Amino acid sequence: MIRMFWHFFALFLSTFKKRPNVRRSAWIAPRAMVPNDAVIGERVKIKGNVQIGRGVFINDDAVVWGGENGVVIGDFVRIYTKVMVDSGNHCGKDWDYVNAVSEKVVVGDFAVLDNSCVVCKGVSVGRGAIVSSGAVVTEDVPEFAVVAGNPARVVGDRKNGDLCRKT
Repeated sequence: MIRMFWHFFALFLSTFKKRPNVRRSAWIAPRAMVPNDAVIGERVKIKGNVQIGRGVFINDDAVVWGGENGVVIGDFVRIYTKVMVDSGNHCGKDWDYVNAVSEKVVVGDFAVLDNSCVVCKGVSVGRGAIVSSGAVVTEDVPEFAVVAGNPARVVGDRKNGDLCRKT
């Protein structure tokens, strides 16, 4: 009897373990892997095959769509307001992901995706890279690079402290 009590007591306590800091209006798909120390903002949508690293911060209104091949977000990444990370696109008239063409998207550790930027399918954002506000990333971003524009181009380098060089 006492053993059964402790079993249920332990089960009860396990419901209070640390969970990800997710706002109520956020929507996270069951397949998405979110660690306990992630912070997910208001109205964030995470759908499909998405793997999120430790210490990730995703701000309000961001969308992460992981198609068949998925999205991998590294450790301590910062994703700010209204960012779109998409690993697929639609084929034909069907607006569902049933017929989507999907390519893996990787965001490296310590990267920053600034407000309203878009990361397209098949792209790797390097470790420590910064994607500026409104940038559309269609090609791979090198490590510690600063990119801006549509399509995104390298405009600086974090290694040398040159965050915004003149071109």
